[in-house]
Amino acid sequence: GEYIKERPDLIKKMKEEGHLVGNHTMHHPNLANCQVSQIKSEITETAKLMKELTGYDMDLFVRPPAGGYSEQSLAVLKDMGYHTMFWSMAYCDWDANAQPGKQYVIDHFNRYCHPGAMPLMHVVSKSNAEALDTVLTNLEKAGYRFGTVDEFTLPEGTLEISCKNKKYDGMAAKIKVIKNTNKGAEVTFEIRNAKGKKVREAVKPGRYTVVASVGATRYYKAAMSRKVSFKITDVLKTMPDKVQNPRSWGFLAYWGPTARIRWDAQPAADKYEVTAYDKNGKEFKNFETIGNFCNEEFIADKNNEVYSFKVRAISTVLGNEVYGKWSDRGYVIPAPRMYADTGHTLTIVKNGKLNFNCKKKGCDGYKVYISTKEKSGYKCVKTLKGENSTSVVLKKFEGKKFNTHKTYYIYVEAYKKSGDKTFTSLSYECNRLRNNDGQRIQFRDEDPEKRK
Repeated sequence: GEYIKERPDLIKKMKEEGHLVGNHTMHHPNLANCQVSQIKSEITETAKLMKELTGYDMDLFVRPPAGGYSEQSLAVLKDMGYHTMFWSMAYCDWDANAQPGKQYVIDHFNRYCHPGAMPLMHVVSKSNAEALDTVLTNLEKAGYRFGTVDEFTLPEGTLEISCKNKKYDGMAAKIKVIKNTNKGAEVTFEIRNAKGKKVREAVKPGRYTVVASVGATRYYKAAMSRKVSFKITDVLKTMPDKVQNPRSWGFLAYWGPTARIRWDAQPAADKYEVTAYDKNGKEFKNFETIGNFCNEEFIADKNNEVYSFKVRAISTVLGNEVYGKWSDRGYVIPAPRMYADTGHTLTIVKNGKLNFNCKKKGCDGYKVYISTKEKSGYKCVKTLKGENSTSVVLKKFEGKKFNTHKTYYIYVEAYKKSGDKTFTSLSYECNRLRNNDGQRIQFRDEDPEKRK
C-alpha cells in the first residue's frame, strides 16, 4: 500500500505497458498469523487504494509478505478470487544499506535460473538495477523468454503436429501444425535424429522425432506437442556407388586409333559419364554412355601414347540425376607394335645379340617376352624402366646365345603404375623373329588369349 501512495505514476505506466500489478497487502503483515477479517482487510484496502490513485483495478494475484501463509490464508484469498504466488529463486536484496553487488546478482541468475523460474527482486535494490540489463541479455542468449504470472493460471494450451514418412528427395521433411490454440504465438520445433542429436531440419535418410512448442497468449498457457516419429526412406541404397576397376581391353591402332575401356558394372546406374585424358593429364574427351553398358570406346589422337580415364555412374532418382563418385584413374596403353611400317625395329646382329626399339609415350616401362614356340612358353626376359628405355641388347635366351638359324617369337608389353595397381598394354602382337641379317622384320598378330 505504501508504494502505491509513493509511486502512482509508475504504477500507471506499468499497467499501460501491459504489466501485471499484484497485491502485497497494505501493512506487510505475515498472513499466517492473521485472522480472517485482517486478511480480507489488508487485501481489500490495497486494491481500493490502487483504484483511487491510478484508475486501474488490482490484478488478482497476491504475494504474501515474507512468504508467510497458512491453509486458512490460502483458502480466504482463493474465496476472494485471488491466486497466491510464491517465488523459486531469491537472494538478500531488500536492505538498501546491505546490497549484494552487481556481479553477485549476475552470477546468481547464471547459476540458479531454470525453466519456469519465478525470481523475487525488490525495487529498492541498487544491485538489481545495475545488473538487470546484463541478466536479461544472458537469459535471452540462453533461450529464455519472459512472461507474466497469469500464464500459470490460464487453461492449458493445445498444440498438435504431424509429419509423414517420406522417401529421400534432398528436401527437408515438412512438419504440419494440425491444432494450435495459441494463435499468434511463435511455434518452434525440436528435431532429433536416431542418435538423439538435435538437427536443424530432417533431410538425410533415417529415423527422426520432433516435438513442437508454442508460447503463451493472454488466453492459454504455453504448450508443447507430443513427440512425433517419422522416417525418411534410405533410397541412397539404390544410388550409384564409386565405379570400380577401370581398365583397358584393347587399343585399335589402325581404325581411329581407338581406345577400348571397361569397368565393373553398377547395378543402380542408368548410364555412365567418362572423362579421358592425354599423356600429360589434360582432359580431351568427356561423354556419357547410352544405357548401363560397362564398356566403351573413344577415338584417341595418337597410337603411341598412354591415355587415362575416369568413370562415374549416373542414376535417376525421383526424377533427378544423381551422380556417384568418380572412379580411380584407369589407363589405356597401346601395345608396342613392331611392324616395319611403324618405324619400330627389331634386329638380330651377327654376334647373336638381339636388339629392338619400340616407344610408348607416357608409360613407366616395358617387359619383353620370348618363346621358341608360337603359342606357349613365353618368358619375361627383360624389364625396362622409363618410357625412353626402348632399346635392349639380349645376349641369351634360356641360357644360350641366340641362334641365327632358329625361329623365335617375341612380344613386348608396356606398363604404367598407379597407386598399388599396374596397368599393362594388351599385346595382341606375338612377333615372329627370323634371321634376316640385321634387316627389318615383318611380324604377325596373335591373340593373347591363345597364349595363356
